[in-house]
Amino acid sequence: MDDPRRAYVARINRVTDHIDSHLAEPLDLATLASVAHFSAWHFHRVFQSMTGETLADRVRRRRLEVAAARLLIAPPETVLAIALDVGFGSAAVFTRAFSAHFDVTPTAWRRGAFRAWAEGRACSCARSIKRTA
Repeated sequence: MDDPRRAYVARINRVTDHIDSHLAEPLDLATLASVAHFSAWHFHRVFQSMTGETLADRVRRRRLEVAAARLLIAPPETVLAIALDVGFGSAAVFTRAFSAHFDVTPTAWRRGAFRAWAEGRACSCARSIKRTA
């Protein structure tokens, strides 16, 4: 890999690490662009080009993935507490986002609906592998 590309990859990796470490905090474009040492305009273009997703999509997805894991490993914790810990402003906003992403409510996920989601993901991955093989 050439040096300029390596530097860009390092900057984007620094941002993704920052996102994961600061999920409960506001993660706006200006803040994350400064982590990468880019202008906001350039950072947004570079981030999407290198990761294949927008910055907002990445932040939302990581918040939901971390929340989904915590729902399973921390049953005594309330859905609201988890939602607030990963940066959502309310249980209602979190539940809407979670349901849109995983097709089940956080409570259903905790009660075992994650199994069907995981099986569906495994099946779609297997189909993708068969088509490319």
